[in-house]
Amino acid sequence: MLELVTLTDNEAAAILSAARTLGPADDALAQLAITAGLRLHEIADLDTNDITSQHETGRLDGQDVDPDRGPTDLHDETGPNYFVRIGFGKGPRTIPVAQPASRALHAWQAGRPSNTPLFPDASTKEQVTARWKHLLREAGVHRAAGEAGALEGGRNRLLRYLLALEAQGVLPYGHAAAYLGLPGTDPRELPPRWHDGVVQAIADRPVGQDVGAPTEEE
Repeated sequence: MLELVTLTDNEAAAILSAARTLGPADDALAQLAITAGLRLHEIADLDTNDITSQHETGRLDGQDVDPDRGPTDLHDETGPNYFVRIGFGKGPRTIPVAQPASRALHAWQAGRPSNTPLFPDASTKEQVTARWKHLLREAGVHRAAGEAGALEGGRNRLLRYLLALEAQGVLPYGHAAAYLGLPGTDPRELPPRWHDGVVQAIADRPVGQDVGAPTEEE
């Protein structure tokens, strides 16, 4: 059985720093993997039409979106706010992404033609895997780079953090699974604007702080 690898917070910070140095494409890719928790194959499948700004999005997972009360209220008000449409078929989802992922997406996709891969050099499973491993090596994350489970290390880190908040009662049960597209939770069955709390939690705990298990109180 494949052992899951969870990036430490220092490793995640090192990867994001290396990605910014390499350029806007790598920055956006790393932010989607770590800050938004996308699977690598989901990143490869994205095209430019899957990225929409707050004011371009009228509905989110079947729910109305009020552009005057969007994720701007939840994180950096000085930056752009983007939604990402992920997947097709049985389990598609559209999620808002916290800053600085939105800023990275804005810098990379601005002016790119519509209906084209968001990452032309990482639009297949093989290409995005190679790119992610390159980011790990550039960041000096050799432990994870040599383990197959590290392909979802950024996603696993975010999942661990969000589940810890659910265990503490900070987030309602099921919101982490809905945000990350795990089976068992249909976003359409959740209350309106359920995703606001998830984005707020991500914005409140930026990379650079420990993402620990929930503390137990007597």
